[in-house]
Amino acid sequence: MKKLINLILLSTALISFSAVSDGEKPVENPDFDRKQLLKILLHHYQSMTVAWFINSQCFILSYEETREYEFYVGELNKVAQKEQIAPLAHLYTMQRNGEQVSKMEKYRSCGKDAESVVKGNFLITKRLYGDIVGSRKGKG
Repeated sequence: MKKLINLILLSTALISFSAVSDGEKPVENPDFDRKQLLKILLHHYQSMTVAWFINSQCFILSYEETREYEFYVGELNKVAQKEQIAPLAHLYTMQRNGEQVSKMEKYRSCGKDAESVVKGNFLITKRLYGDIVGSRKGKG
C-alpha cells in the first residue's frame, strides 16, 4: 500500500511539473508541502544521477545547460543530505546504481534514449530545485 501511495504521489508530481521554457526561472509549486517535495526528491534522486552520468558521457546539454544542471543537482544533493531524506549510505548506493544504469548500451550510445532521459530530467530537476528552494523562502 505504501508503495502504491508513493507511486501515485510521484506520478502526480511528474504530471504537475510543467516544462519550464528557456530563460524562465523555476517557480514555487503551491500544490505540495515541503515534506511531499522531499519525498518527490527521494523518488527522483536516482533518475537524476542517471541523467547526470549520461550527460557527462554524451554531452547532450549545451555547456550553459550543463553548468545549470550541475548546479541544480549539487544543490539538491545538499538538500537531500541536510534534510536526511534517506540514510547517506542509501543515497550513495542510488548514485552508484545511477552510474551503472548510465553505462547500459541504450544510453552509452548517446542516442535518442540518452537524450530523452537527460533533457527530461533536466527540466524536472530544474523545477524540483525551484519548488524546494522556493518553499524555504520566507520561512525560518
